[in-house]
Amino acid sequence: MSRAAKLTLAGTSVVTAGIVVFVHYAQQSEKAAMHAGVLRDIEQQRVKKERQADFEMQRALEQEFRRVQNVGDAARPEGPHPTLESWTQSPENRLHGKDDPTRNLRNITGLLIKITN
Repeated sequence: MSRAAKLTLAGTSVVTAGIVVFVHYAQQSEKAAMHAGVLRDIEQQRVKKERQADFEMQRALEQEFRRVQNVGDAARPEGPHPTLESWTQSPENRLHGKDDPTRNLRNITGLLIKITN
């Protein structure tokens, strides 16, 4: 065999071995990633079941408390709901400089426009 043929055979053998090793490690890393996904899914299902059990327990406790105690709708305030206009006109909000609730939004919007231009 000539020298060129020997070098060609050696080169192709080395490249082929490198490709085989690369593919082997790529398959192993894909398998490990897929297994990690399965473990993550199992953990998410476990957390979901825990949260559902907590929710059911809270629901049962709430029903028990509502049965034992006479609970009305105390969370709903009496009278009309405050409007944005009435909020900005109230003295306690004016004292703290809160008379314009959209001021921060306008400042942020102005900064974003300056940055993009």
